[in-house]
Amino acid sequence: MADVRRASENFARLAGALPVVLERLIQKDKALVEGYITDQLYSGVDGNEQDLSPDYLHDPYFKQYGKRSDRVARGYMAWKMRITPPIRSWLGLDPRKPNVPNLYINGYYHSRIRATEKDGGLSITGTASFSSEIEAKYGSDIYKVSPTARKHFLDEKIKPFLHVALNPRGYELRM
Repeated sequence: MADVRRASENFARLAGALPVVLERLIQKDKALVEGYITDQLYSGVDGNEQDLSPDYLHDPYFKQYGKRSDRVARGYMAWKMRITPPIRSWLGLDPRKPNVPNLYINGYYHSRIRATEKDGGLSITGTASFSSEIEAKYGSDIYKVSPTARKHFLDEKIKPFLHVALNPRGYELRM
C-alpha cells in the first residue's frame, strides 16, 4: 500500500510542477526545436503543415520578367529540383512538391533560425539580415512548430521523462 501512496504523491508533485518541467525540457532542447523548423521548411511547409505560398509559379518576384515570367519561374523551379531534390524529412514529412519553395539554396537562412528562451518556452525567429523579408512573404507561421514536430517531441522527450519521473524503480509502464 505504501508503494501506491508514494506513487500517488509523486504524481501529485509532478502534476503541480509539470508546466515548469515542460518549459525546461523544451528550453533544454532548443537546438532540436530549431531543427524542427528547418526540417519543416526544407519540406516546403509552415508550422501548420501547409505548403509555403506563394509557390514558384505564383511568386510576384518573377513578374519583373514580364512575358518571360512563367519560363523564368519554371527554370528556377528546375534549378531548385537539382540543388535540393525533394526528400522525406527526418520528421517524416512528405517531400515538398516541385513548385513549392523550401527557402534553401546554400543553407545560410536555415542556419540562422534561432530558438531563444522566454517565459513559457521558446521564441523562434530568423536572424539572417533578410529574415524579415522572408517572414513578410511567407508569414510568421514559418517559425511555428508543426503538429508532426510536437508529436516527435512528445514521443522522444516528454514521454521518456515522464516514464522515469513517474516510475523511479523502472517498472514497465505503458503510455
